[in-house]
Amino acid sequence: MTPVNPDLLADLARLLKRYPPEEWNALMSWIQAPDRRRDLIAFLETMATAAKERRLANRGRPSTTSVLAKLRESDPAKAEFLIGFRERLAAGNVLHSLSDIRDFMHRLGIELEQIPKKREQAINRLTEELVDLPLDRIVEACAMIRSDVSQNDTEFSRWVDLILGRSSNRS
Repeated sequence: MTPVNPDLLADLARLLKRYPPEEWNALMSWIQAPDRRRDLIAFLETMATAAKERRLANRGRPSTTSVLAKLRESDPAKAEFLIGFRERLAAGNVLHSLSDIRDFMHRLGIELEQIPKKREQAINRLTEELVDLPLDRIVEACAMIRSDVSQNDTEFSRWVDLILGRSSNRS
């Protein structure tokens, strides 16, 4: 039996903050019924097939994760900055809407033949395009949207300050 991918479990754990305990209790009760368990297994099999088909369709393009892993080998500082920026995008801490992401790409001169229709796709495409830009240009552009960063997101602000060579009074 293949071990469960820990990233899959981590993604499921992230769902905890999206749904109240009552919803989780209802799901657990639902799963306990044998016929529902079969339904869940059929659903997961369908999802696995869809994931496999999607991977085959994207086979010509490397994943964003692999692009960042390769970048980490050649330019660790830029990779770490982009990984942090991508995480903040995914969390909705910066560039809150799909149109904000498109505007940001346009501001950087990134023009795409096919405009992503989903936020996650847009985040991945933006990240992949940023890999090819000089880090100082990326940081400059991020500094312009810095006011959108939440007060609790000081790590991102520290990265911007560090790369721009500004002193930071944050602790």
